[in-house]
Amino acid sequence: MLKTPEVMHRLKMSHDPQKWAFFEELRIGTGFGKDSEQRLDAWAIHYHPSKRNVSICYEVKVSKSDFKKEITTPIKRRAGLRLSNEFYFVTPKGLCKIEEVPLECGLIEVDDKGVMETIIAAPFRDVHPPTWLFVASISRRMDKPRLEEFLHFLSEDGKLEMYSAAVVATLKEHIERWKNFSQGNKEIPDKIADALAAVLNDSLDVVEQNRKIK
Repeated sequence: MLKTPEVMHRLKMSHDPQKWAFFEELRIGTGFGKDSEQRLDAWAIHYHPSKRNVSICYEVKVSKSDFKKEITTPIKRRAGLRLSNEFYFVTPKGLCKIEEVPLECGLIEVDDKGVMETIIAAPFRDVHPPTWLFVASISRRMDKPRLEEFLHFLSEDGKLEMYSAAVVATLKEHIERWKNFSQGNKEIPDKIADALAAVLNDSLDVVEQNRKIK
């Protein structure tokens, strides 16, 4: 059975980078509220107006139980539908039946050889422009090279160690604060702590790369 990374890789490779912007695990905002924390498995937008700058949201499911859970919880895909003209489930071949796919969604299957086939074409929906929170999330993902350039500039200027130490200290402080948050539901604070930990790891990786360049 295909795993999520394999399916995601095939999906990504099916989007010509000269025509499409493609994002994996894209948050719908940049804050830490429940709305901003939600992630889309994958989201793509076509560059060309001749293609109506179509935007597509993809939900990857590799297990039957996960697919059924998604189908019975339509609120989970509400953001994806709101932020895209087309919405697709992407699954290994034969995972679900055609009649199980909601009318507002399409279905793409990937076989064991990695060949992708559109089984159900998703209906095109006119949607409102994206929110500024979503634009900010996309911008942050696309602007990572500028962060790397900035850190390289700091390393040349002799300020990288001071800057990175401040970033690490701040992130660690907030991670501990959310880990120790004891009021109400612990699920959201734990998710915030995990998200900050991921940012910390990414920051340390970038700093290490710039040290090697130096």
